[in-house]
Amino acid sequence: MKKEATISIRFLTAEEGGRQSSLESERYGCPLMIDDGQGFDCRFVLDEVTVFELGKEYEIAIIFLNPENALSYLREGDEVYLWEGKKIGVGTVRKIFSSE
Repeated sequence: MKKEATISIRFLTAEEGGRQSSLESERYGCPLMIDDGQGFDCRFVLDEVTVFELGKEYEIAIIFLNPENALSYLREGDEVYLWEGKKIGVGTVRKIFSSE
């Protein structure tokens, strides 16, 4: 699976309004939101079961369900957040990979 972008994300703690428990998965997807309210379904590119602890920051490769649409809005350095019915993580777009 070819990654389309890399994000640096910090998962919010329960006290900050985030998830109640850490995320443990080898597959995960949720909307990636940008500040103007645009949201794009993304999937993490993981090779194995990974545990994401609340309050910690991770650099994660992602793909989009509709990359043409998502990548037309995103720029390196954009602030983003992950959405699971509420904001669960905040971060920045670190790298966008060429589709060539």
